[in-house]
Amino acid sequence: MIKCQLPALASDPEGLCILHSRQPDKDGTAFDPALQEKLSTADYDFRGVFFSGPVSFAGQVCDKSAKFRETEFAAAYFG
Repeated sequence: MIKCQLPALASDPEGLCILHSRQPDKDGTAFDPALQEKLSTADYDFRGVFFSGPVSFAGQVCDKSAKFRETEFAAAYFG
């Protein structure tokens, strides 16, 4: 079970947050700021995150290991 500090989405049947919700049509205007907050605080724990749209990590420098276990991507670029 992935533990997350973000509040659950009212619309998520599993009670998951915006990052972990498996809803393919979840709100990108809420997802993107949550993702940017993780990156800005050097929180690279993306275990179980569901990226329902394309994402680019190009140019992102991580000063520690990033965790992507059980993460799902619609499309991702790490170049």
